[in-house]
Amino acid sequence: MSDSPPDRGKHILIVDDKEENLYYLETLFNAHGYESETARHGAEALVRARRARPDLIISDLLMPVMDGYTLLQQCKAHELLKSIPFVVYTATYTEPEDERLAINLGADAFILKPCEPEDLIKRIEQTCGQPASVPAVMPVFEEPHLLKAYSQSLIRKLEEKSLELEKANQALKNDIKIRKEIEASLRESEQRFRQLAENIAEVFYITSADNSDMHYVSPAYERIWGVPCATLLADPSNWKAALHPGDAKRVQKEVAERANTCAYDTEYRILHADGSTRWIHDRAFPVDGEDGQLSHFVGTATDITERKILEQQSLRSQRMESIGTLAGGIAHDLNNVFAPILLSIDVLKEKVSDRQGLAMLETTESSARRGADLVKQVLGFARGIEGQRIPVNPVHIIKDLLKMMQETFPKTIETRFRSTHDLCTI
Repeated sequence: MSDSPPDRGKHILIVDDKEENLYYLETLFNAHGYESETARHGAEALVRARRARPDLIISDLLMPVMDGYTLLQQCKAHELLKSIPFVVYTATYTEPEDERLAINLGADAFILKPCEPEDLIKRIEQTCGQPASVPAVMPVFEEPHLLKAYSQSLIRKLEEKSLELEKANQALKNDIKIRKEIEASLRESEQRFRQLAENIAEVFYITSADNSDMHYVSPAYERIWGVPCATLLADPSNWKAALHPGDAKRVQKEVAERANTCAYDTEYRILHADGSTRWIHDRAFPVDGEDGQLSHFVGTATDITERKILEQQSLRSQRMESIGTLAGGIAHDLNNVFAPILLSIDVLKEKVSDRQGLAMLETTESSARRGADLVKQVLGFARGIEGQRIPVNPVHIIKDLLKMMQETFPKTIETRFRSTHDLCTI
């Protein structure tokens, strides 16, 4: 099967009375580049096909209102629809005579459920790529042999369904006790669910589709928000009162749009009743009712404050690492500056003979070496190397600083140093 078949993008009409089958086929075809729409029985399919002519029809056979055989015959008898390829996809009519009847009525393919997705797509591509079958038959089973085959097929299926119903009724009579056990199991399952929901760390909640009614909220809400659950059940919007001012506007907008987008996954801050700030990861998922329309939302709200703290610590560590890298680069450049200074001082000492000049050179050398030592410390910090710890007499350090100040400050400033002779080393 080629990656880009020429028939992709065509319009397929899917006919089946089971919601799960419609969803599966529609998802499969859309994933492979086809456009599709659905109908739940033959009569609805005829209306849709006449309104917007599809490029292919794939239909089940056993359906209410109008079955697949009748839909097939009606399509092949209609002037505008007879050239549309028709694929039968069934798990009920599986006998050879069922397939012969479908082919005689004009079906272009007869596929049994279940079929591997790739095989089904391949059959659809093959059917789309060939002319549709247009049998020379009269409308509505007016040919005797087709009417007889159709009647026999219906009778056989009715007999099978009658046997199935009889067995089901017999099983129902024998399984009254088992239905009671199921009810007890359901009650037990509901109890387990409630125990789980009421003991998990996350807030579990169920709201109406328009967020106007809170059907259920787990006790974790009281722990995370710091207010009783009853306040939220009485007023479903009560939780918004705790929103952090920096997040309130954004979150309220997202909640308002939730009913339209059917998607809600966000993080925000709240102010706990004790005054602390907490981070919340809030997710809600749509649940459809039996009519296929949005019925309600179920969601969870998780306290992720600890995770956020760890993330901030990680970011600080990354920033410190970046600072260390920058400091290492600067220190390396400064080291290149101090090296020629120290070398020049050694040369100047040999050329300078006066006492004051030598004193200035010694001060310059001392400052340069102190700067070089600072550079080494910065390089050690940048590389993650611990510094060397040695005993130091503070008097010596202070005297060095005093000498540097006397050479640096104006002569009008007098410096004095007093200390005891028994200072401890550090």
